[in-house]
Amino acid sequence: MKNLSLPFLALILLFVACKSEKKQAATTENNLKKAIPYREGKLWGLADENANILVKPQYTFISLSYGETNTNPNLFAVFEKGKWGVIDEKGKVVLPIQFWRVDIYPNFVLAGDTSDDKIALYNTKGNLLLPAIYDNIDYVKPFDEKWRNLLLLHQKGKVGIYDISQEKTILPCNYELTSISVSNADAEVFTLVQNGKAAFFDTKGKQVSDFKYLEYGSGSIMSEGYAKVQCENGLWGVVDKNGKEVVPCQYKNMGTSVCNSIISFEGKNGKWGYLNVSSGKEIVKPEYDRARDFSSGFGEVEKNRKVGFVDITGKVVVPLEYDGALNTQQGICFMNKKGNWFPIRLSENRPINNEIYAGGNFDFKAEFATVSCKNENSLMQGLINTKGEVVVPCRPSDFGFIIYPQNAILQENEKSFVVFSLPDGKELIKATKQPQIEKDFMLIAQNDKYMLTDLKANKILEINAPYVTFASGYLLVSNKEPDTDDLIPRIDDSGNLVAPPLEKRYIPDVEAVRGLMNINGKKFWKD
Repeated sequence: MKNLSLPFLALILLFVACKSEKKQAATTENNLKKAIPYREGKLWGLADENANILVKPQYTFISLSYGETNTNPNLFAVFEKGKWGVIDEKGKVVLPIQFWRVDIYPNFVLAGDTSDDKIALYNTKGNLLLPAIYDNIDYVKPFDEKWRNLLLLHQKGKVGIYDISQEKTILPCNYELTSISVSNADAEVFTLVQNGKAAFFDTKGKQVSDFKYLEYGSGSIMSEGYAKVQCENGLWGVVDKNGKEVVPCQYKNMGTSVCNSIISFEGKNGKWGYLNVSSGKEIVKPEYDRARDFSSGFGEVEKNRKVGFVDITGKVVVPLEYDGALNTQQGICFMNKKGNWFPIRLSENRPINNEIYAGGNFDFKAEFATVSCKNENSLMQGLINTKGEVVVPCRPSDFGFIIYPQNAILQENEKSFVVFSLPDGKELIKATKQPQIEKDFMLIAQNDKYMLTDLKANKILEINAPYVTFASGYLLVSNKEPDTDDLIPRIDDSGNLVAPPLEKRYIPDVEAVRGLMNINGKKFWKD
């Protein structure tokens, strides 16, 4: 959950304009014009996309509305005389200006006005749903649209579940704080822990298994509709999303999760093998010193300190003759032999190129991977693709690449960044701060100047300001870069909570904010 009241963080929330399902309704609502925070002098109001005033400037500050919301009207957090409230796009008060903090989400609002910083839950109409007795409220799975109706309630070290679509608590705060685990959202199952025992629940709050599994880590991890569990006998098995034990608890240990319907297990002899959870059959008998989780249809095995790979049938496809392996992705793994690293295509058991590397962030989750080239004087980083072709030749860098779908950013040092285009690897532009990429645009910082460009680094707009960032499809322009470290509660060396007083913790740095600008350079402020 992001704290809207901390300086600037309130402003870096995405905004998606509401759209009416019917053209006639859109016409009657004046085409549902997008409302945008607008500053005139020292006061803030709302304007439309042409900077026509919708709500007269009258507040000390107005934050952006939360992105991805389909509610109408849109909501904005407003600040006045040290307190926060909420208005809609027409200026109607949804929550009065009386709160220390306000957080606006697509389908609910959090607000707190108590001296102990507890928060309450409101719907987007401003109706109180839950009183201010909670330490925190956030999404059970924040980045998955299908789970957006389930909220996690935190209270006195316990957690519960609230269904915002029904506006009711479906599970009270009776469960242990570290218990929630949702890794396989499609299974529509999560775990909760009570008295050290874990059970599975579905998204309606129905308990689908008993509290009989031992809690470990952050709860049982569901993948492909299965999760490994540890029973009271100390042995491990596998349950499905309906709570059925498809593999009885009879193994000494198991891998992290199911992949390709396969999970590794430790046999009674202390050796490792693999079993198919859907059939319950062991496809590889326990004969290895170690067996990692499957990835891309292959499992890494080790015997006598040498590693190789087996396929989903249990057949050895890469002989156990290597000294190490890293990050199997898209059927490619980086292998080590006598200190040298090289990527091989597992299905063919052959290198994808003739290069030998010193190491690197070998990971083909995308179509590209960072590699470190051998050099005695400095660390050299480059980029290759899944065909083994060099996309960006190695060059000095201590930090490596950040990879986007159409661009890669190499951080050479703390104040030097280089942007390349993908897939051709052409060098496009340099920056003194980490470039920001959002959809079809880039923000390139060069000392105290910023440029908005397209993904090919063609200049669209130049902005003279110490700090610019993307904000809800607009550009937020500020007189200085935000620094919130001193305003965030933390634990000191003695284990004590150090938290600034409420009246300081949630005060926006209004003087630093100039206002918003669209990609054509139109300003939504007037000095």
